[in-house]
Formats: sequence, C-alpha cells, structure tokens
Amino acid sequence: MSPKSIIRLTNIIGVISIILLLYWVFAYMINEVFEMRIFRENISQTFALSVLGILALMGGALIINVMFNLTRIAQKLNNDEQKETLNSSKKYLVMLILGFPIIAGLMVLGNHLSNKKKEKYMLHSAENILNNNLDVMPYISNYSYNLNWLRFANEFCTYQADHTSHFHRLDIITSDTLFGKSVLMSNYYRIRPDTILPVKKSYTAQFDNEIENYLHDALKGRTKEFRFDSHDGSFILYYPLTVGEHTVVFLFSDYMSYGKFGR
Repeated sequence: MSPKSIIRLTNIIGVISIILLLYWVFAYMINEVFEMRIFRENISQTFALSVLGILALMGGALIINVMFNLTRIAQKLNNDEQKETLNSSKKYLVMLILGFPIIAGLMVLGNHLSNKKKEKYMLHSAENILNNNLDVMPYISNYSYNLNWLRFANEFCTYQADHTSHFHRLDIITSDTLFGKSVLMSNYYRIRPDTILPVKKSYTAQFDNEIENYLHDALKGRTKEFRFDSHDGSFILYYPLTVGEHTVVFLFSDYMSYGKFGR
C-alpha cells in the first residue's frame, strides 16, 4: 500500500472516529438528561471504555497520518490535487447534523417501547397474582388496622415479590383516618416477636400530589383504572382492587439497575 493510500485511509478512520465519538457522547447525554432506559446495566463503564477505545483509534490514526505525511513531504510527493469541492463538504456536514435528531428520535422511541414492554410484563404478573389468590382477596380488601391484617398483608406481599421476576416489591395501599384527616396507609410491616400494635402514624404513605389524588380517587371508587409510572429506572404499577364495598390499591414496584456516573 502506497503512502498516499495509507494517508487517505487514516483520514477516513479519523473522521469516522470523530463522528462516532460525537454521536456516542450525544446519545449518552440524551440518555442521562432525559432519564431514558435504553441501555442495560453498567452503561457508565461501557461508555468510558468505548470512549477510551475511540480515542485510542483516533490517536493511532493521527500518528500514522502524521508520519506518512512527513514522509511524503520529504519525498516531495505531496502535489495531489484537492478533489473535494465546497458543495460536497456542505453535503457531508448536513448529513452529520441530521444524524443528531435521528439518534434522539430513535432513543425516544426505544425508551417508549422499553417502558411499554415493562408495563405489559408487570400488568400481566399483577393480574395473575390477583386471579390466583381470589380466596384471600376479600380479607385483604377489608382493611383493618390490627396485627392480624398487617402481618397477613406483609407475608402475602413478601411471598409474591419473592416468587416473580417482574417486580421487586409489592405493597398494599389503603385509606384510613389520622387526627381526623384521611391519610394513605401502606401495609409494610416488619414482623416482631412482640404483640404490641405499632402507632398508626408509622404506616402512613407519602406520595406526590398527582399520585395522592389518584390513590384517593381509586380508594373511594371514583376510578378503577390502573396507573403505570416510570422514572429514572423505577417502574411502579398501581392496580386498584374492589371486593364488595372495600377497595385497596396494589402497588407493584421494580427497579432496573442502569449504570450512571456517581452511583
């Protein structure tokens, strides 16, 4: 291979490496800023290693390019005509710029499809659990703040979460009153050897205003629609269940361990 061909090849490698680096950094920034869940675990390590590899490729191409350019200069063989015109340069620049919105669009689509797939799995798992445990649903839905209900609800949720791969935790959200005000309660209860009923305040559940309004509507029977939320790798399915006059909301939650710097 002639020096001229080697220089042309290293130029191509360098340009491709720069484009790949730009697109990869852009994709990573989009993923982090908008909290998309496109990539699997260890994305931070993969990003760092891939950037290092691209930079190494660029550095190698640059060194070879400089060496052979100096050789050609020394041999006075650098009288090649510049074939690339201004129009072709503009064409390549436009193609490069168009790549950014295309990448962003594909990532948004991928994030949407990923969330829909997770929602489908969690909803299917929730329906199976409820349908396979119809015999205990009347007791669970008939909430009462006492040791028997708390222990049974906690054991039920712990068992179900341990026997599925589609969510990590299951809670039961109910409505109660505290100091004359309606509050949301969670069943989460650590089994203790004593038989003293814990204070009710320790079982109140906190949510943002939108979720809190939805839960109050669901527990009062104003809506029977399930709700699925995803944020920063966390997936939560709120699934209302009404048996007779009693309603509870099953809260299925899962978390995907996606890599991020600082974690």
